[in-house]
Formats: sequence, C-alpha cells, structure tokens
Amino acid sequence: MGDLPMPTCCIVILFTLCYLRTAMASVSFNFTEIQKFGKSCPQLDSCAEEISRGFPLKDRNCACDELCLDYGDCCIDAPGLIAWTGSSGHGCFEMDHLLEEGMGIYMKDSCPPSYDGPEEIRILCESNTTLEDSPDPLGSVPATNKVTGMTFKNYYCSICNGQVGNITLWSPKLVCPS
Repeated sequence: MGDLPMPTCCIVILFTLCYLRTAMASVSFNFTEIQKFGKSCPQLDSCAEEISRGFPLKDRNCACDELCLDYGDCCIDAPGLIAWTGSSGHGCFEMDHLLEEGMGIYMKDSCPPSYDGPEEIRILCESNTTLEDSPDPLGSVPATNKVTGMTFKNYYCSICNGQVGNITLWSPKLVCPS
C-alpha cells in the first residue's frame, strides 16, 4: 500500500475492518438470540428440548450426534458445536430408485479441496449421474463405509475421500413399468 495516498489507504483499511466486523457479526448469533426473533422451532431444532427426542429423525430439522459436524446438520445448541461456516461437502439426495418416494439421505458428494489424485475420479464423484443415466454401478449408487458409517454419493467419492476399504455398494431397487 506504499503507492496509495494516505487518505485512500485509510479508507481501504476502514472498509476492510467494517467488512470483517459485518462478516463476523453475521455468524455470531446464538440460540437465545434466534429464539428472540421468534424463528426457532424448539421441538424440531434444539438438542435441549426433551420433547424433540420423541420426533422421528425424518421430521427433525437438525441432529445432535457426533456426526452432525461432518454432515453439517447440527442443531444450533448441539453439544461441542463450534461456529462452523464451511461447507460440509454433503448433500441431501432423494433416491427414488433406492428408497421410498420422497425420502432423502445425506451423502458426501464431493472430493476435498486437498484431493490430488486423478481428475477423472473427481469428475465421476461430483457428476450428477443416476442409475437411470448410466450403466456404471460404481458411479450411480451410494457407497457406505461399514466402519465409519459415512455414506458417499458413489464409489468414486469414497476414493477421493480416502475411504476405499470396508465400502459396501447399495443395492438398487428395480421397478418394472406397468
């Protein structure tokens, strides 16, 4: 910033500080503040509410388990939750060819930024291929690691996430047209 005049330099610094302050304020709400806005549903989005434990998982807005940070679906008051602003790399997919209609499941659907293997694996992991589109079962059905419980969108996603052992491919549900 040595080439900028002093007033311009000060304006740039002030703008940067204001931007950072605003960005930090946007993620600094706690559960109590959200409740004050009247935008919470304690039965469905809190770990503290005893009544929330009676709701089936499919009706909950969030989770309180140890995997919620991995999946990015933690309730706002989940134990040990640290302010998390990054992407979890998971997506919710409706799997009509594998599950009941309208049912979805969270799956790891991307390679980590640090992945440095073959680019073809990244492309196959992150493509939107379905069983109906492709005869490749490795790219069109989910894969679950039996040890970690992590589910991947396809086998290629398990490869680029470094989990190739203990992987089980899901069995597709075949439906014949009437």
